[in-house]
Amino acid sequence: ILKLLLQNPTVKEKKLGFSYWAPLTGRCSNLFGGVDIIKYLDILLDMLRLVLPSKKYMKEFTAYIRELYKRKEISKKEFNDKIKRNKDINAFLKRLKDDRNGINLEKNKIAYTIYWLVNGKKYIGTLRLNKRLNKKLRIRGGHIGYVIRPSERKKGYGAKILRLGLLKAKTKGLKKVLIDCRENNIASKKIIEANGGVFIKKKRVKGEPASLHYYINVK
Repeated sequence: ILKLLLQNPTVKEKKLGFSYWAPLTGRCSNLFGGVDIIKYLDILLDMLRLVLPSKKYMKEFTAYIRELYKRKEISKKEFNDKIKRNKDINAFLKRLKDDRNGINLEKNKIAYTIYWLVNGKKYIGTLRLNKRLNKKLRIRGGHIGYVIRPSERKKGYGAKILRLGLLKAKTKGLKKVLIDCRENNIASKKIIEANGGVFIKKKRVKGEPASLHYYINVK
């Protein structure tokens, strides 16, 4: 189960594994600090995983970029820049690895980890996990941000990628996660609240919709 939920589980993640399966009740004790396995059954059945970016999924990831451009969610310049970047796969993956390890970061940037939500070889979405926050991320971005591929939206993947992201946050030692969404994004608001989000405040952002801030306890 750990291998299905988490890519290459660390020693700490393995220690958080379940101690026994109770077949009569269908319940699992001590899974990730007491989380019920029933909560993750749909994810397990869908064979969904959060993985680190790799060459294996680059073709699918590039198809996702083309979908964004086709639906006019990115400009032609953004599209061309992303396609050009993706052609040098080794450099692209190295940059992501350096970002994870805090190497050669741009000014005012902090280390973060990018995960891809996949089903088999199919790319479904991206999740960004920030283990710590700077001033900018406290306004918009928070500890977790995610995006679902256009062709895979409205299929329940938003809620699932967030649940897996919270699981990752737990294994990274986070006990409380700040997550936000734009005030006019009703779908994201519902997903956050369904995952235990407690509304904290509304933050005004110049020239953009206000940002709704939530905390989610991941103890």
